[in-house]
Amino acid sequence: MSTKQERGISSVRERIKRSQNRTILQVNDNRLRDLNEIWETYYDTEEAILISKIIFGGFDKPGKIRKLNAPANFDFSRLSDLEIRAKFEIIGKNLSLAENNIMNRLGNETIEHLRIARDELKIMLLSPEKVSRKLPGTKRSRRRVRR
Repeated sequence: MSTKQERGISSVRERIKRSQNRTILQVNDNRLRDLNEIWETYYDTEEAILISKIIFGGFDKPGKIRKLNAPANFDFSRLSDLEIRAKFEIIGKNLSLAENNIMNRLGNETIEHLRIARDELKIMLLSPEKVSRKLPGTKRSRRRVRR
């Protein structure tokens, strides 16, 4: 295994650890609704996905269409603390699985678990109007300029 790949794996593991630590601190310090920390966790997870794809040649493989699994009326601010803790548990579990997979050099599995964690974080960050908006067929308003 090349030194470059080892550095990449180390970098992915570092980002996974940062995401795990933030998640644990949010739950333990009862800062479940701290959107800045959720955003930082999301960002580290997204970076880990990108680096993993570079290390394991993920850009050479065709992707699959992924859909966020959020109900149309989802509103993070209305979730109970118990429901938010359950989401953080899912995130933590998938980050742990990703860490185990990266240590075993299992690229596809690492990326998949990171994506599951990232998608849960993304759902938390969406505002209600963005979740309920339909992406296909949206109309953009255009201003006409008179000359």
